[in-house]
Order: sequence, then C-alpha cells, then structure tokens
Amino acid sequence: MTLTEKWSNGVTSLHGMHIRGFPNCFMMSIAQSGLTVNFPYMLNEQGKHIGYIVAQALTLPARSTTSSHHHATTKNLSPALDDL
Repeated sequence: MTLTEKWSNGVTSLHGMHIRGFPNCFMMSIAQSGLTVNFPYMLNEQGKHIGYIVAQALTLPARSTTSSHHHATTKNLSPALDDL
C-alpha cells in the first residue's frame, strides 16, 4: 500500500509524525501536528524528537501499538483539528 492509498479518505497519524503501516517513515509537516509561525523552528523540534525516538528504538525492546489504539488516538485528535 502506498501512502497516497492509505490517506485516500484523509490523513491519519499518531502525533502528526508516525503513520501506522509505515514503521520507518517519520513525517515532518503540519498535518496533524503542531503549527507555528516559525516553520523552521517546528522542523527543528520535530527533527530533534525523531532523533530521540530513533535513539530510544536502538536501546529499548521493540513494541507496536494495536490497531484499536491507533484508531482511538486518531479519533481523539480529530475533533481538535476541526476547530482550526
């Protein structure tokens, strides 16, 4: 499945950075993530966070969220985005 196919009915992610089914893909954008007037600052913060995640992944045992957890988190975040 491509990302275009996965998002054919709308963007879904965990914290605007992680996409279920794409474990090695970290998205850096404003879709479902923080928004600031200083876009380079946001990219810098997202980059530092991705670096932290990768460092932790190299030292901690592997884990995966369940599909129901992913959908519950996405459902909880969606109403907040409707107000933007």
